[in-house]
Amino acid sequence: MFVGYDHYVCNEEGNCQTDELQTNYQDDLYLRRGIGSQGAFRNALEDAGMGYWAVGHSEDMPWPRPPIGADGKPDCDDPGFERELLHRLKHSFDERPGIPLHKLVMNEGWWVTKVECATALELWERNGQPMPDGFRDDVIPFLRQAAKHGGFRTF
Repeated sequence: MFVGYDHYVCNEEGNCQTDELQTNYQDDLYLRRGIGSQGAFRNALEDAGMGYWAVGHSEDMPWPRPPIGADGKPDCDDPGFERELLHRLKHSFDERPGIPLHKLVMNEGWWVTKVECATALELWERNGQPMPDGFRDDVIPFLRQAAKHGGFRTF
């Protein structure tokens, strides 16, 4: 078993497995980083001016809790809970252009939005298209696809 981070281009609803993406599958719809190289990926985004550590985000912030269902167990399918959780996973906490790097620290389904990907690419172009080592040759094609669709999710 390999531990790491799987980044999938998603649609506007945040779903990674859509008919559109499956029928038009391309290698640049998926980006994989091992546990030892995810930090280098985050550092490369920051070094290229494409990513930032969001003001207002804290690892200590409480996560939404599902309501208790009639059976006495947490109801994770509750629509209100799902909305709150998705908001947390999508929220940037800081409205700067680029990718909030806290979304690339844990592989819990964080959603890097289409706008965040598009603005990160704009910043990359403005900064002279730097290619830090942590990028490899797969990051820019992946971000271009994510900016065309609904962004990407990190699992």
